Amino acid sequence: MKHLLLFIFQLLLLCHQVPAQSRKSIRIKAGEDIAQAYSPDGFYRFPKFSKAVLFYKGGNKNAGQLVNYNILSGTMQFINPAGKTFNITDPSKIDSVVFEKNTFIYSDGFMENIIQTNLTLLLKKITIKTRVEKIGALGLPNQSSSIDNISIYSAETDAYHLVINSDIVVTENVYWYWIDKSNTLLKATKGNFLKLIPAERQGSAETYIKQHKINFDNEDDLKDVTLNLAVQ
Repeated sequence: MKHLLLFIFQLLLLCHQVPAQSRKSIRIKAGEDIAQAYSPDGFYRFPKFSKAVLFYKGGNKNAGQLVNYNILSGTMQFINPAGKTFNITDPSKIDSVVFEKNTFIYSDGFMENIIQTNLTLLLKKITIKTRVEKIGALGLPNQSSSIDNISIYSAETDAYHLVINSDIVVTENVYWYWIDKSNTLLKATKGNFLKLIPAERQGSAETYIKQHKINFDNEDDLKDVTLNLAVQ
């Protein structure tokens, strides 16, 4: 019994440390357009490539290129003068990519800046995994090997249309983070949120979270506490 209780405690602790996330899965039949089943914009964040400013960590910037974010491959892509699509090389040197109405921060991958206050940024990161799903003799799904190389394939196309000759399951995970004033990336949990709040305001923040039943896995609730509490 003691070992069972210890296992349960460790499992709960592990779950508590997982970054806030939501998950959805889409099953797509062989021959159907995978990209369009995921989104009208395919696996791209925006309907079309548009001008953006790339700010580099050394202080330089590059403006005027047509850019879009490929969610499936996790790469920022641009269109060259010849009309071909390429990944932006060495993204670790990039600080941020600023579109007209959206901004992406680079921190171990690109994350979209959803809300910015005096104390923090609320960042959203989407990852997509794909796997082949064959139907067994009894008509039940039979999951087979992953096809992560589909992300490489999509990076060489426009990622608006993508057809594979197999049944596919596309799983989307959405993760949430904050960045504090010292530029430290924090998983979106209650404990980390309270670290953003000045000590004299943490009591009232706890009360607000309890009264409003804030769920740190929920996008609207994360926006709520970030806008209403993470301000000076």
